[in-house]
Amino acid sequence: MDYLILVIGALMCSVQFLFIKLYQKTAGESLKGSMIFSFFGSVFSAIIVLVCGKFSIEFSVFSLLLAFFVSVVGISVTAVGIKTMQMGKLSVYTLFMMLGGMILPFILGVTFLGERPSVCCIIACIIVAAALCIPALEKTDGKKSPPIFFVLCAGLFFLNGSYSCLNKLHQINKNAVDTFSFLFLVFMWMMLITGLVIIFSRFDKKTPPVKVTGKGVLAALGYAAFSSAGSICLVGSAKHVNASLLFPVVTGGTIVFSALCGWIFYKEKPNRYAVVEIVMAVAATILFMF
Repeated sequence: MDYLILVIGALMCSVQFLFIKLYQKTAGESLKGSMIFSFFGSVFSAIIVLVCGKFSIEFSVFSLLLAFFVSVVGISVTAVGIKTMQMGKLSVYTLFMMLGGMILPFILGVTFLGERPSVCCIIACIIVAAALCIPALEKTDGKKSPPIFFVLCAGLFFLNGSYSCLNKLHQINKNAVDTFSFLFLVFMWMMLITGLVIIFSRFDKKTPPVKVTGKGVLAALGYAAFSSAGSICLVGSAKHVNASLLFPVVTGGTIVFSALCGWIFYKEKPNRYAVVEIVMAVAATILFMF
């Protein structure tokens, strides 16, 4: 049952990226625009989590502090992600981000949490890590992506990895609140931080105005729905599945689903490099089951 929840979570994570790309196409990639997107997304997400948690919220100082750090990293992931999507394919963006979400928690689990991965898990890590080199060979619209694209992807690698590690550390701590309460605290912090940034940016005359359209708000709503669903699946499973297994499985599934979503919704037809990435991701995901 835990593995089915992980697969569903991977699908939800893939679909949420479609709404980030939709917002980027609608409102651009400015910092203020990403803050507005994160603000509306966190508002909708907080409401969804509150309802799913039956309006019951637990509290602890530990969870409140960790939720702050998770929210800062989450906001950074969204801001960098919106900028990155302007320069390359959704599948490449997803590959880097999800790979970070796999490798860093894997290292955390093995190095500090006493988790012992199998030989198959180690081989799977090597396979997925090798896939990281493939996007450098790809071309978008007949041209290779600019170097800054890969710099931003590297940033997403470490940011999303940190996000996953913080979530895992919270869930295994005895002072942690339940899944819904923690996510609610994270989204409340995100609302506060992005709201303050938006307010203060109004006094900066150099910051160009961002027009929030109905399509942009719908993109934030869609992102909130699928992001919340994915987070509930991922954070909830963290209590029962080892970090060295949890995040690699989600990574492989999300890479596959994202490539398919990019093909279906944005006509990003997988080339031979993308096909190799997908095959490697599937192979690695199967290996992590053993």
